Amino acid sequence: MSVNSSDLECGEPADKEVIKVYEWWVSGLATLITGGIGILGNLLSIMVLCKKSMKNLFHHLLAFLCIADLMFIITNLLMVPRAFNSNQFSSIYLMVEWLCHFSMAASVFLTIGITIERYQAVCCPYKYVGSGGKQRHYMMLMVYVIPSFILAAAFNVPRFMSNVTHNFPLEFLKFLIYFQVVHPLSTTGLIPIVTLGVMNYKIYQAIPTSTLVTSRRRRAKHFRMARIAVVLVLIFIVFNTPRLTIGIYEVTNLQLILSCFSSKNNYHMPVGQLVGDIFSQYFAVVNSSVNFVAYCMLGSQFQAEFIAVLDSIFHFKNKKIMTPMTRNSVVNNDIEEEEEEEKELGQDIELQEIPIPSQQLED
Repeated sequence: MSVNSSDLECGEPADKEVIKVYEWWVSGLATLITGGIGILGNLLSIMVLCKKSMKNLFHHLLAFLCIADLMFIITNLLMVPRAFNSNQFSSIYLMVEWLCHFSMAASVFLTIGITIERYQAVCCPYKYVGSGGKQRHYMMLMVYVIPSFILAAAFNVPRFMSNVTHNFPLEFLKFLIYFQVVHPLSTTGLIPIVTLGVMNYKIYQAIPTSTLVTSRRRRAKHFRMARIAVVLVLIFIVFNTPRLTIGIYEVTNLQLILSCFSSKNNYHMPVGQLVGDIFSQYFAVVNSSVNFVAYCMLGSQFQAEFIAVLDSIFHFKNKKIMTPMTRNSVVNNDIEEEEEEEKELGQDIELQEIPIPSQQLED
């Protein structure tokens, strides 16, 4: 039996046994272990970031990022039985898959929102609104959170339609294929990486030269925040580069995929692409699981509250790790830093608004 050229161009079915091995170890066992650590880390981080002493816009945005990461990890864990050749949760697999893509998009958009918030705080401090009354605080929080979740849902509507629709026309299939360029390649890949890279570079450049940094405490605080932003971006870039690479490769084959479906031939992805897709999904789970490590760099206040939460859960025998007096001292120091920052910021504004006569300068 001869094989025509179109069949060769559309590829051959991959070795299922090879794919199953990678799925068992990576999508199954590795995801199960990493996801378990990620769930624990994100839950502890939420408990810390939602404490009354941690109330500010930046910390609460991080808490919502933990929620999105937690949702992404849980949905991936619900798909682990499939990697072990089990039919458990198979009835809700399509919905879980959609929630997985939704939560990943929400996590990316929230990361961008956190970077914008830090950019405003460091590069535009006079226009920055990060504190205020309770109502104003939650209003500003929703300004960042609600658009992130709405955009995440909107961009995944075509995927939801493809999951619930079994027989759809060829034109809709073409739309789904071309839509891959918009989402997830651009919305959760190219645009976030470029945006986060540029904004964090500007944040890092603005800190040493900022005329508003008038004390050593404030300088240390701004540098600490900049390091957190840089670490979050580095984590995002490192663990999302494989997914971005796979997405770019798929886009380069769009015309071939469409030609195969138009000629009623099945397009078979190469083994390398299938294996790469398995690893890229796992690296996304690692990204959501290790983000809480960067939160631990928030400063002495977060570290103190984090240890206090661990102490309340596990009841450490060595109470010298962080006594209540030491923890309160650390928290009070951070509160004093914020009060000093607001006071100095007000002084800087007054100095800019009140002109100084040249005669007084000569005297």
